[in-house]
Amino acid sequence: MYRLFSFSIKRIITAMAVVIAMLSYAQNKIDNSGFEANTSLPDNYGQLSRATGWVNAFGILAGSPDYFNTQGSFNLSDKILPRSGTGYGGTFLEMKGTSINATDYKEYMTRQLTSTLTAGATYTLSFYVAHLYGSQPTNFNQPAGITFFDLPTAEQGFLGAVFSTAQPVAANTVGNTSPRYTSIRDDFGVGRVLIPSSNIDVYGATSRYNWVKVTLQYTAVGTEQYVTFGQLRPGATSLAASQATYYIYDDFSLTVPSVLTKSVSPSSIMQGGTATYTFTLTNTSTGNTAQTGLSFTDTLPSGLRISATPNVVVSGLTGGTVTAAGGGSSIIASGYSQAAGSTGTITVNVTSAPGQVNASCGSNPAAFTNTATNISNASANITNNVGNVCLVIIPCAAGSTGAGPVVN
Repeated sequence: MYRLFSFSIKRIITAMAVVIAMLSYAQNKIDNSGFEANTSLPDNYGQLSRATGWVNAFGILAGSPDYFNTQGSFNLSDKILPRSGTGYGGTFLEMKGTSINATDYKEYMTRQLTSTLTAGATYTLSFYVAHLYGSQPTNFNQPAGITFFDLPTAEQGFLGAVFSTAQPVAANTVGNTSPRYTSIRDDFGVGRVLIPSSNIDVYGATSRYNWVKVTLQYTAVGTEQYVTFGQLRPGATSLAASQATYYIYDDFSLTVPSVLTKSVSPSSIMQGGTATYTFTLTNTSTGNTAQTGLSFTDTLPSGLRISATPNVVVSGLTGGTVTAAGGGSSIIASGYSQAAGSTGTITVNVTSAPGQVNASCGSNPAAFTNTATNISNASANITNNVGNVCLVIIPCAAGSTGAGPVVN
């Protein structure tokens, strides 16, 4: 009996794991998004093709993106660890090398999507980047003598992704002859999204051997089956000889996200009274799929606190948790799942911080207004569409506690 019971439990657990994996697969259009699955671990030179499903469309003679894994001998562990897991990918954005006489050397990573994108659907593309800087890491010596720099200012604003119906080939590049002209042509692909030059964290010192998250929006035409990442600016680099810019990538995600909004009711309370915040997650956009791992943190403005009795109520979401301690200043939702085509809500009671009042929202006082900037740690499958939600705190009459009328 025990063996039968144990076997049944194992089958149930296995089935649940398969279901969770299927949900995650359906949710993210980029499979092997963290480069964890591989055909073999990288050794002295780790070609990207060792990471399952990732390819260099142009062939090795036209630039070869790299595969790093801390379990192999080819990695950057003396400078930076993977953002998660053990694997990550890397490409030259620009290089002027002496050994290969390159003036326009770029590399690109291509991945076939799990399915064709849905026409009219707006997808959130997120991933993490970092870039090499200074002398070469211990296990990265190709080509010899190269020193790494930030991307030149004039060449910023073109790092990103191009979506296409077919995998790019040599005919889609500028030249592709010696010296190695490997820039993707401007007329290739259905559409593209680029990291703006104003993102100084990506292009500047912040991302030197440090992971920075990128979030971009893309509205699909409906024929896209591939995505290619790299420096999408044809033309020679302004770097000097033996200089290069090299970026590494991890944890890609391409989803139609749930949309997060927020409201408060009532819109005004007596000092020390109670109002209810309602967080709404809407998963009804064109092309939506089942969501997993929905998470976010709401840090309350300084004039508000969670009520002594938070009375948390969750509807339309499953599997997660809400952390909201009475008297605290942050509401943390973590690990929720949501069915496709559904709407879910989380409600939490709040009150005024001791001694805090707010007679009017006319001037939009920051201490009592919850905005999109109060939301942090949102998972990649959430679009933060929180507006300005202000709560009026009416001061109590002298001698009142806010719980009822003043008694003389």
